[in-house]
Amino acid sequence: MKRTCLVLWLALVSIPMVYGSGYRAPDHGKKASWLRYVPTAAFRTPGSVGKTVSSVWFTTNGAPTHVSPQGEILTWAANCLTNDTLQWEIWIDTNHNGLFDSTGANQDQYFGGYSVANGDTIGHQGLPDTTAVSDNEIVNAIKNGFAPALYWFKAVSLVDGSSAFDSVRVTPMVSPWATVSGHVHVPGDSALQAGLWVEADLEGQHEVFWAAITDQYGNYTINFDNAYQNENWGVGGLQDLAGASDFYVAPPNTQIMVTAGDHSGVDFYYQIATDSITGDVTQYGGGGLPFEPYVWCQGPGGRDKSTTTQGGHYQFFFAAADSGAWQLGLWWDRSDYMQPNSRQNLYPVGAGELVENFVIYPADELVTGAITENGGAPTNQYRVMAWSNDYQMYNSVISQAGTGYYSLPVSGVESQYSVSLTDWDEDYPIPAGWVVQPSGYYPVNPPASGLDFNLSQATEFIEGQITQDAGDAQAINFNNTNVQAWPLSGGSGINAQPDGAGYYSIPVTVDTYNVGAWSNGFLFKPSQHQNVAVNANDTIQGKDFIANYAHCRVEVTLVGYPAATQNWMSASDNSAGPNGYQANVEVNNSGTYNLYICNSTGWNVWAPNVIGYNVSPGSYSIGDITHSDTYRGVYTFTYVTGVEGNPQDRPMPAVFKLSQNHPNPVRNAASISYQLPKPAKVSMTIYNILGQAVKSFDEGSKDAGYYNIKWDGRDDRNNQLGNGIYLYRLQAGDYSATKKMILVR
Repeated sequence: MKRTCLVLWLALVSIPMVYGSGYRAPDHGKKASWLRYVPTAAFRTPGSVGKTVSSVWFTTNGAPTHVSPQGEILTWAANCLTNDTLQWEIWIDTNHNGLFDSTGANQDQYFGGYSVANGDTIGHQGLPDTTAVSDNEIVNAIKNGFAPALYWFKAVSLVDGSSAFDSVRVTPMVSPWATVSGHVHVPGDSALQAGLWVEADLEGQHEVFWAAITDQYGNYTINFDNAYQNENWGVGGLQDLAGASDFYVAPPNTQIMVTAGDHSGVDFYYQIATDSITGDVTQYGGGGLPFEPYVWCQGPGGRDKSTTTQGGHYQFFFAAADSGAWQLGLWWDRSDYMQPNSRQNLYPVGAGELVENFVIYPADELVTGAITENGGAPTNQYRVMAWSNDYQMYNSVISQAGTGYYSLPVSGVESQYSVSLTDWDEDYPIPAGWVVQPSGYYPVNPPASGLDFNLSQATEFIEGQITQDAGDAQAINFNNTNVQAWPLSGGSGINAQPDGAGYYSIPVTVDTYNVGAWSNGFLFKPSQHQNVAVNANDTIQGKDFIANYAHCRVEVTLVGYPAATQNWMSASDNSAGPNGYQANVEVNNSGTYNLYICNSTGWNVWAPNVIGYNVSPGSYSIGDITHSDTYRGVYTFTYVTGVEGNPQDRPMPAVFKLSQNHPNPVRNAASISYQLPKPAKVSMTIYNILGQAVKSFDEGSKDAGYYNIKWDGRDDRNNQLGNGIYLYRLQAGDYSATKKMILVR
């Protein structure tokens, strides 16, 4: 399935996403991976223009038919306008009456849907049209892996709303090369065991699947031909179920090496839900929602749940099998409303009920520009995105074919957006080995025009490999992993996705970069490769990472923490500086927070620094963490007003270290901490995005210990500096380090 939803990549080392982020887009198909879930309420009803979609027909291996055996090439098609886009609905005749019952008490089961434009041979929204020309029909075809059943295919014109439907019966493969069979158990409600869709999906082959439907006893058998021999298939694909008194959580998929012959006993066991994530979606400024958003939730091992809101409300249920980190977000296929950034690292199992509410904002201003390739007209189209850190939202559009022009609606409530091309969309990719200049624009105050981009072949690269720590309970999914290089000269980060073995290559330009990796629920060592200098025609290799599953919850309580003070609380292992694992959680009030850490020899939890407050203690040492540790705590930090000092109960630092400023973004003032393992002469300089020094601090000679520098956002002449990106560089003896911060007033 094509990537159509965005998952926000939290910025590295606590740097917010105002000036650049990476995005991942999970698959959301409820059944076959090329299907997207589209609620039937979103479909157009027949309009007053003449009926242009009047027939649907089927073929098997090119011959007209209403009966199609598994394993053959099944085609479905409909007549349409030359400029039409069809929305396909697929239904299963679950009541076995041979009638299309899309409403009422005997309603058939809605299987899924997708849209396809006439002449679209890529299939931007689902399966492609088989012909590149815009004719008077749209034809889709796949190898028939549907479960044996009667299906209704309905085509709806998105131009005039006219529609037509017809049915095809899928019959079992006569002599399957292999089978996988088993039983699906629903505890306490055996009536729910019938009519469940069980699917085997081949990783990376988006249009290759085999499926079965359980009988009245919960038994199923999936047939396979010999096209993919001795391959690992993900078997399962079951959906959560609502019973009369309980909600039942679907079991995870299981990996089966399918070889010739029968594979029996592949059973699945539903669990009664114990926890949930729930919330409401509201519109900024009040009033009812203009549509019911699609809500998705994706967890460990690619597990996903999806629904649409009902009256703006949603709820997902979880059981023990769902343990681990989940992502939560909204999606809709329209650009007149901003989409909220997804919520990261949610751990619902054991939490009872997590409440996650969303606000959506109308997109009422425009950001415009053009995209060129090597300075000329582009041969490709690209997805352009604008996102806001303050309001945690984004929007994107596709550039025009041939001209490269784009017009991107954004919300006028935000005055500072970052605008860049995205690299997550499979349909509109940045060509491999190409680099975008500039990497992005920030800050953008809409309405804005002339935000142009040029793409050219890169001659410089940063490369490395991600490997996983041995013994982790969860395997990392490189399809949901990103590596990003941040140019210290400013601009957006440049993303790359590792291949199946964890190798990555980032096309860059001549600059100095910080490089980090991200994957939901994992920490990386080092947390960041800093100051990677890239020269002309240069390839920097060996920037490797170790991924470690964050399985241990560290519970921390803040007492007396000032309300509405945005900051970051962090934990780090005993490795020096950026060479070790780091975990962060945003804090903004007194209360209890959770940090999730991985196995390592020794961890410390650091109190967030707040200007004008003393905190006791300054840190906690929580010792070694093994693969079996799941909880540490409760650790309490207590804040009192006064002249801020440095915690004196920390052990003397073993290494030099420059910390990320707090808060970040800077609004009125910032605190910048550093540590010295031995006496040194210290200075710090703040630079603007052009590399010009704007503020200098001469700290003189300092003994070993912990120190803070306070900055009020002014330059050396006491003038207030403007919003934007700034760099601060610490020089302590022979040690130097540079970090990036954002000033937002």
